[in-house]
Amino acid sequence: MRELIQHPLITVRDKNHVPFTFNGDPYFGNENDAVSSALIANDIHIFSYHHKNHAPQGIFCANGQCSHCTVLIDGLPQKSCITPLKEGMDIRTLDGLPELPGGAEPIGETRDHKETCDVLVIGGGPSGLTASLELAEAGFSVILADDKAALGASFCCRHINSSVPPKTAMRERADLISRGFSGKKSADIREYG
Repeated sequence: MRELIQHPLITVRDKNHVPFTFNGDPYFGNENDAVSSALIANDIHIFSYHHKNHAPQGIFCANGQCSHCTVLIDGLPQKSCITPLKEGMDIRTLDGLPELPGGAEPIGETRDHKETCDVLVIGGGPSGLTASLELAEAGFSVILADDKAALGASFCCRHINSSVPPKTAMRERADLISRGFSGKKSADIREYG
């Protein structure tokens, strides 16, 4: 297993090596690293095979936007680049399209939520965050929607301590990005769910 020991820009976290399996073979990886990182550290570069031409697929966008790195984790299809590695995961190559899980019950919690605003900004990357801050300063009510738990997209790779409450971590990330892109010093973040 290969792993990052030091880096000139980011703080390398202490590692907790945990066992997992890939296609039934035992491996070790760093807990909470992306599953894709654990696979690549173990010289595994093919995660799935395309459903049309059986072409091998591996890491592509590395930020959860495509599906090239989708694998079966404990029987469910998941994007390996945004799924944290946990002890004992059973990871398998996805060959073609995954089957949808059976049963009538949704996986995870779902609920209806209604909000109104003047402007809906979709995407919490640098552009979406900057647009939201500018619009809010101009007096518009703004909702910023993103499919990730942290703002900044792939631009912001700074590690935020996982012991910090999520809202504080999101504010910290928003402050960091907003200072870099628009000279603003803070952002108001509302969290739902």
